[in-house]
Amino acid sequence: MERLRNEFSDSEKWIESQVKILLSQYFSVAQWHISSRSRLVEDLNADSMSVVEIVMIVEGLFDVVLSPSQISEWRFVADIVDSIARLRVAT
Repeated sequence: MERLRNEFSDSEKWIESQVKILLSQYFSVAQWHISSRSRLVEDLNADSMSVVEIVMIVEGLFDVVLSPSQISEWRFVADIVDSIARLRVAT
C-alpha cells in the first residue's frame, strides 16, 4: 500500500512539473513564478480563450478527456494537476 501511495505521489509530482512547464511556455512566464497555488486568472491572467487552449493542450499531452465540470473547478494550478491525476488513476 505504501509503495502504491509513493508511486501516486511521484506521478502527481511529475504531472505538476509538466503542467508548470506547459503554463510557463503558454503564458511566457518563468517556470519558477508558477506554483501549485498560482491562481489561473489572478496570477497568470488566464481568460476563457486561454483556458480552452490549455484544455486542448492538456488533453493532448496527457491523453485524457476533461469534462466541463472538471474544467469549471479550475482556480489554481493544483486544480489542473488534480484533474489529470484523477483521470490517469481511473484508467
